[in-house]
Amino acid sequence: MATCYRLVFDESAEEALTGLPPEEARAVKNFLRGLADHPFRTPAQQVRDAAGRLNGVELFDRVVVTYWADHAVCELRVAAVEFF
Repeated sequence: MATCYRLVFDESAEEALTGLPPEEARAVKNFLRGLADHPFRTPAQQVRDAAGRLNGVELFDRVVVTYWADHAVCELRVAAVEFF
């Protein structure tokens, strides 16, 4: 059963999405909504942030997304959106 967590973007992650062409930004947001619908899934990679929290890392097309699920408030927090 899927849950629906609210997406919350770090300011720099939101700016990175804003800089994308509209179609590409929409595709990345749809990908992120899929992650928010399944916040308990095991990410492809994990890294620790400065606070020691495990963050999931996923690759979508040419975009690397770093995020963590805040289960207490049902939010998927997008910490970074980077391109390669």
